[in-house]
Amino acid sequence: MSWIILCNIYHAPTIIKNFLAKVVNLNANNFEKTFWNYYLELERQYLEIELIIPFDEINYSTFSYKYRDLLWTICSEIDVLFREYMKIEGFTPDLDDEGNPIYNINQYNKFVNSKIQNFKTQEITCYNPKFNKKKIHPYKNWENEPPKWWQIYNKIKHNPEKIKYGKKAYKCANQICTLNALGGLFQLNLYIYKKLKENCDDEMKVPIFESNLFKLENWGNDYDHIINGRDASKAVDDLLDKLIKKVSEQY
Repeated sequence: MSWIILCNIYHAPTIIKNFLAKVVNLNANNFEKTFWNYYLELERQYLEIELIIPFDEINYSTFSYKYRDLLWTICSEIDVLFREYMKIEGFTPDLDDEGNPIYNINQYNKFVNSKIQNFKTQEITCYNPKFNKKKIHPYKNWENEPPKWWQIYNKIKHNPEKIKYGKKAYKCANQICTLNALGGLFQLNLYIYKKLKENCDDEMKVPIFESNLFKLENWGNDYDHIINGRDASKAVDDLLDKLIKKVSEQY
């Protein structure tokens, strides 16, 4: 398959990406090209809205069609990524009456509970100066019900006029709801990336092109500076030094 397609895949609709993920042997390199680049584009769109609606507690409940559309796209991507994560971890979902695998939020919850430690308690810091180091926990309290932002997405998808949390569902697609969903996508990306790197004995746990908004707390590796906003060239130098040291030890 052409690498040109993979490099530009974040421009494609999610349904096309989902198809390509089935025919491409997913590893850390094409994961970055296929999924991480797309995440960065969605993050850019959120930060673009922030230029118009500044991030502030007074604006948390501010809704717009831009937030609604972005929330829809983010959650659709989370749906795709959870399916990929289940495949990577070798998790078999339940089957429906016709013997087809079931992929839904309840299956994802079952998968996380059985395979991924500390996923639901993971803390994320909004280290971008405009966000005042706000802490979020996108998957906190995900037990009997999905996260609040997922419930809002589901209502918007099926019945946007239905009352949810005291207002029409589409009005719940606001600044803080979309931020939590985006944080959930960020977290899911990094967990999968880390797993793919572990599969090839690579210690690097974050993509070299970092988020401009989030970092995972207690990620615990030598490359935290990448997501803490330090210059990426320094990260490359550190990585090269480490590789040279490994080679010299072998010879």
